[in-house]
This record gives sequence, structure tokens and C-alpha cells, in this order.
Amino acid sequence: MDDYNDKEFIKKIINADAISDDAIKEFTLNSHHYRGIIINEFAMLEKAIEGFILKYLNVLELCGYDMQIIILDRLTFEAKRASLKKLLDDQARADGFIPTNKNKSPYKDFMNELVSLNEQRNIFAHYPMEISKHIDASVLDDYVICLQKYRDGYESIRYTQEEIDKILTRIRNAVIELESILSKVDSPYNNASIKWDSKKFKKQ
Repeated sequence: MDDYNDKEFIKKIINADAISDDAIKEFTLNSHHYRGIIINEFAMLEKAIEGFILKYLNVLELCGYDMQIIILDRLTFEAKRASLKKLLDDQARADGFIPTNKNKSPYKDFMNELVSLNEQRNIFAHYPMEISKHIDASVLDDYVICLQKYRDGYESIRYTQEEIDKILTRIRNAVIELESILSKVDSPYNNASIKWDSKKFKKQ
């Protein structure tokens, strides 16, 4: 039996005898929906970063598929973000940017946003639903998902519909920003004459 379709099991999770079975099921299913959509949208952002790296390095047609399945797909999000940061820092310097204590990189805010979004993604990916003793009927009216954090002590993390929508908007805006940056930069790799025969590197 699928526990999350069993009403008695769900009641044990959010423990609300005063809450109707329908309300319990709706809240639980909605929670899974919002968790899933946040993680999926973030996965799309991660793929957008991979696409940026491939296009910026001008290897999409040469060895894009090989590079993606052999290298990029094995990297953590932070490794991809660090790679992106290196490319954008080099691009900024090539465009004449000189870093000083008062002169921050034109891409600093964007890179910080990626860090913040990854932190949100990890919450949705790793924190379980809030358990019974920390939730009551009123919560169902104010929030759409309730998660629990245990590191260094218990913490309840609850999201309203508005907060979920803001996170999704931020993720989608980050993808748009990546596309915008790529359309504006003049990659030094655009004139590269590297030739790659992927067949030579495939197992016989």
C-alpha cells in the first residue's frame, strides 16, 4: 500500500483528529506537488547552466553531448555554478571590468542568487514533512507545505502559496537571466577552430 494514500498514515504525520479526511489528503497531496515542482524547476535551471557552459565554450556541436554525459552530469550544482562563475569573471575582465573593493563584478548578484536558490532547493529536497506534534488545523489554512529541519536543533519551515510562487519566479528569472547574458557576451571561444571526433573516444 502507498502510505501517502492511506488516510490513517497521513493522520499520524500531521495528527489532526479535528481535520477532515479530505482536508488531510488535499494538504498532503498539495505538499508533494509543491515540493516536486520546486525541485523540477530547479533541475531545469541546472540544465540551463549546463547549456550556457556548452554554448559559451562553443563546443555544443563539436562535443556537446559527450561533454554533458561524461562531465557535466557528474558535477554537483555548486561545481557547475563555480564553473559558470569562472567563465563570467573572465568575461567581465575581457569586457574591461577591474575588480576593486568598491567595484563588484557585474555578475556578483546573479551568482549570489544561484547560491540562495540552491539553498532553497536543498530544503525541499532533503527536509521531510512536518510531524504531528508541530502542526495543527490552523496551519492548513495559512500554509501549503510544512517541512522540518533538525540540524543544530528542531526548526519548522513553512511556506505560504505566495512564498512558493516567489521562489518559482526567482528560479525562472534566473534561467531568463542566463539566456540574456549569453545573448550579450562575446565569447572568446566563438572563433575557436577545435575539431572533435567523438567516435574515437567511444568504446568499440
